[in-house]
Amino acid sequence: MVAKIRNLLSEKGLDGFLVTNLINVRYLTGFTGSNGQVLITRDAAIFMTDFRYKIQSRQEVREGFEIVVYGSYMDELKKLVSEYGIKTLGVEGNHVTVVSFNNMKEKLEGVELVPLDGVVEDLRIIKSPEELELLRKSQEINHRLFWEIMNFIEPGKMTERDVAIEIEYLAKKLGADDVSFRPIVASGPHSALPHASPRDVVIAPNDVLLLDFGVFYRGYASDMTRTVWVGSRPTEDFLEIYNIVLEAQEMVEERARVGMTNREVDAIARDYIRENGFGENFGHGLGHGIGLEIHEAPYFSHRASEYVLKGGEVFTVEPGIYLEGKFGVRIEDMVYADASSGGLEIITRTTKNINELKIE
Repeated sequence: MVAKIRNLLSEKGLDGFLVTNLINVRYLTGFTGSNGQVLITRDAAIFMTDFRYKIQSRQEVREGFEIVVYGSYMDELKKLVSEYGIKTLGVEGNHVTVVSFNNMKEKLEGVELVPLDGVVEDLRIIKSPEELELLRKSQEINHRLFWEIMNFIEPGKMTERDVAIEIEYLAKKLGADDVSFRPIVASGPHSALPHASPRDVVIAPNDVLLLDFGVFYRGYASDMTRTVWVGSRPTEDFLEIYNIVLEAQEMVEERARVGMTNREVDAIARDYIRENGFGENFGHGLGHGIGLEIHEAPYFSHRASEYVLKGGEVFTVEPGIYLEGKFGVRIEDMVYADASSGGLEIITRTTKNINELKIE
């Protein structure tokens, strides 16, 4: 990872690159604390933090990084810039605020600051075997959490908010660090809101319930959506929409290949839904990369910047159809683009058979 950043320094004629985003700092070094920066030069890799993390940094930061504990971050950065003769310094343009940028510009006299976008994020797209294993474990906890919640829900007795609270509690009890985002628990017409917030509304029998949640395990996220039926016999209009969404998702999982663009992958599901008359009811992207963040590159959408699948990516496949005033259906899996087979491996093992997704 450091070697790739050094190659970038040579390509762009930079003397150093400063990483300040904590997710990117963690990716490079393994550090999990709340304050840390990384400075990479052509012949040095330095991790910086304050006294609070003196011991923790020695325990977590990977070999190959020099650890510097400072009293003043800006004073230390100024010292290092001078020590290593840095005249051109790359910074994370998509994370550094205008105030921070101007402060550095003022304090680091004679140094040209060069904003760069997505340097570490681009490295994070391809998952290592160790990262893939952590993502599998995260989704396995999420799978267990889903069935615990299915058994917990009592229609007519508890609210969407009750269920969301239980999801957050059980996630940690099952071994997760935390939930990876605020759970979506949406019943009836509320399920037609793709990012619905749980309400103090009782989950009624004989209706749709959309459940979308994930967890963090050792920093790595999972994400899954299942739309279930509350009752014994789903209605015909619900089954029609459910099956279209399911077929669209399965088509992606069967047909997407390494070498295809993100837009081409998105089009597999989008075209099928449109052919069935519901194109206007699928307004969000097909999916997103997932790793140390719940949403990260690459993004799968007809509007996204073009990206070609290389193999090694982990991302979600989550088509949906949303009928305002009636209900919404979304089905979401995590998948791995396997460079050896060229196809997708489905990481999520939770059933999508609607006959098994009932709360009676």
